[in-house]
Amino acid sequence: MPRIFTPLESLPNTYRAFFSGFASLTTAQKQLIQPILDGRDVVLQAGTGSGKTEAVLAPATEKLMTHKAPFTIVYIVPTRALSLDMTRRMKPIYKKLGLKLGMRTGDGKHLRDAKPDLLIMTPESLDVLLGSQNQDNKYFLKRVGMMIIDEVHVFLGDNRGRQLSYLHHRLAMQAEARLQTVALSATIDNAEDIMRFFNLREPPFFYKQSVARKLQPCWVHIEDEEQELTLFFDDLYHRSGCKKLLVFANSRKKCEQLVDMLSQESVFSQHVFLHYSNLSTQERKCIEASFREGKVGICIATSTLELGIDIGDIDGIVLMGPPPSTMAFLQRIGRGNRRSQHINFWGICYGQDAERQLIRFLAFFELAKEHQLEKFCYTENDSVLFQQILSCLYAKKVVSIDSLHLLFKKKSEDLSRIFHHMGR
Repeated sequence: MPRIFTPLESLPNTYRAFFSGFASLTTAQKQLIQPILDGRDVVLQAGTGSGKTEAVLAPATEKLMTHKAPFTIVYIVPTRALSLDMTRRMKPIYKKLGLKLGMRTGDGKHLRDAKPDLLIMTPESLDVLLGSQNQDNKYFLKRVGMMIIDEVHVFLGDNRGRQLSYLHHRLAMQAEARLQTVALSATIDNAEDIMRFFNLREPPFFYKQSVARKLQPCWVHIEDEEQELTLFFDDLYHRSGCKKLLVFANSRKKCEQLVDMLSQESVFSQHVFLHYSNLSTQERKCIEASFREGKVGICIATSTLELGIDIGDIDGIVLMGPPPSTMAFLQRIGRGNRRSQHINFWGICYGQDAERQLIRFLAFFELAKEHQLEKFCYTENDSVLFQQILSCLYAKKVVSIDSLHLLFKKKSEDLSRIFHHMGR
């Protein structure tokens, strides 16, 4: 009977660096060690605040450090804000281990250290990197042995995700060794969607966290926003003991209205934060740090804080109207009470559509309890493939039709149609 190694024995170089802050390892953190070290593709579904990042990066970094040949890791994130947060969290760990971590997003390139071991980036930055003539970048890409895709549910079923699937294939084609793929999210229902979408050759190792936190909702009808909302939030502070609240609104306009309202008379008036995509990098970093470190505060956000940005422990979540999907519903409420076995959240129904909003809230709540998520439905769009043709042309300067058919062999009919239109 083969010997079973402890996590410390399996991760002699990285265990303490990644897990010293954990009282004990979660089941997911234990279960993913060997499959990642063995080179298997992995899909992890685990709730917000469950240590998904460490579960994946500890064995991935161990493999990086012990691999005989040069080995680098690409870490894909959907947003610039998440890339900044990941860099903030992981750079001290990599520095402690004597490794180099880089970041590339639209906000800038943080590659002062040549040849990083781990590079955090968005799909768009990977697209640009694949066309780079810089020798350090080429060195890095040739030696990529693993692609980690964080919040993978964001990419499934849309054009941006299809772009990433093409980039994944292009990277696999030019890497010196087989490209190992690791995907993680709080809201994926099965591994088959990911296997099909990224054309993985073998079924991945799929681990789904079984422990679900109890949902404790409260549905609230607000008739007069100007008169009632401030009182509602003050009530949460005084009666429910909610010192830190995260509020999700479905538009930037609604976020700004709430900020104006709560900054004037509420108990939170000196501690109101606004978070959405158009903020500058410096503004985002300042807001996230201030809210994370403060003992009292209310942060009002669009979908930008649905994902895994670390904003500390939150006493409760407030949803200003139902989100667009069950997946978004789970992502948003999952941001609260991360150290507890329950989730407190309030669903606000307001305006002329209040009754319809309540019906949607109740539907999402019932689906969430059963963890029933929307099925991904993707319609092929020639524009994404056309963009990838141009991207290949930018990278190589000269590209033959035969080489494109070889690269995108499953899209031969689409390529022929696109070439016909390009020649007109």
